[in-house]
Amino acid sequence: MTTGSDFVTVTTNDIENSCFKVQCNCAEWWQIYQQRAYVRLSNPSGKAPAPGSITTQYRLEDFYEHRAKRIAATYAQIYLEQEGGDPKKRGRFYWMGLGAFASKTVAGIFSNWGVTVGHNLPAFRFKSAHVLAKGNLWLFMDIAPWHWGYANDPDSFNKCKGERSSDKFTVPAVKKTMMALPWADEALGPMGKLKLTKEVEDAFALVPTIEAATRPPAKQKDQFTHLMAIAKQEQKNVLQEICWNDPVLREETASMRRLEKADPSWINLIPDTKLVFHHGMDEDKIPQKLLDTHDLRRDEVVSYAQAGVLVENYDSRMEWIVEAARKYHALMIKKLTYMEDELRVIAGWANSRGYGRVTSDSNDPK
Repeated sequence: MTTGSDFVTVTTNDIENSCFKVQCNCAEWWQIYQQRAYVRLSNPSGKAPAPGSITTQYRLEDFYEHRAKRIAATYAQIYLEQEGGDPKKRGRFYWMGLGAFASKTVAGIFSNWGVTVGHNLPAFRFKSAHVLAKGNLWLFMDIAPWHWGYANDPDSFNKCKGERSSDKFTVPAVKKTMMALPWADEALGPMGKLKLTKEVEDAFALVPTIEAATRPPAKQKDQFTHLMAIAKQEQKNVLQEICWNDPVLREETASMRRLEKADPSWINLIPDTKLVFHHGMDEDKIPQKLLDTHDLRRDEVVSYAQAGVLVENYDSRMEWIVEAARKYHALMIKKLTYMEDELRVIAGWANSRGYGRVTSDSNDPK
């Protein structure tokens, strides 16, 4: 099932080319960013708008891979302060850089042979692809509006942060669309209905300090603390609840480990558990000239999960997440030009789109 929706436009006054201030309450303010999140992952649908008018009809991008690439692009744009932010404050939304590489990795998993074949041959698709797509989509629905809201107006963010909740969505178009998104009924409840958590509050409490920091060591320490707070939000409050507690993903993950151990040839079908700090998926394909230019070794730009890590287990998975975060942090300190150049490439995927047909269960296995 894919989702289509109309979004309303309103006239604030009848004077052409004029502006009129409209006061939003907190619930309405958050719905602006929630709608923005849906549109970011959607394509215009219906009839082409008349010249001078805006598109009000959208349909969610069908292909998991391209949806994940758009999410990666948005995370990169938020880090780079290309989303209505302040370029002078680049680095304050520190997790977003790591998130861009992570969503890029998810897109790569969706492009893996065992997943893409299943678009046309469902019997061959890893069922866990659905669960990973659910996590990728709903983590974005949770985390992007927090960042957009803060970047747009920190005062309103602090005033309204406790008022965000999917239960308080009252604009009919937004409420209808949110509940029509794939897996909405099984994701929103377990992930806390988009409400403020301690992790989100802790992370954004550090942003003003990061913005004001003038000494690199102090700023870098706060950036890492901020990053880990968001990492806990995504891993514990969202992905563990709606992905890694899912019996389908847990069983297929364990099955893949058993298959790989019994027959190493399966390694060609099972994506590596790694994070590559490059816009590509494979560190072996990074041009040597690029590495030489930045005085980088190949092993410096990849983080493999440690032997024995059980990715479906939160505490075990976080051992790898912490190590990946430390490698990201070290690269951002020592090789910032390289990292931001790679993020700019990923930021260019904002309109990534798949073509062709996907099976009817592509977005909602129910």
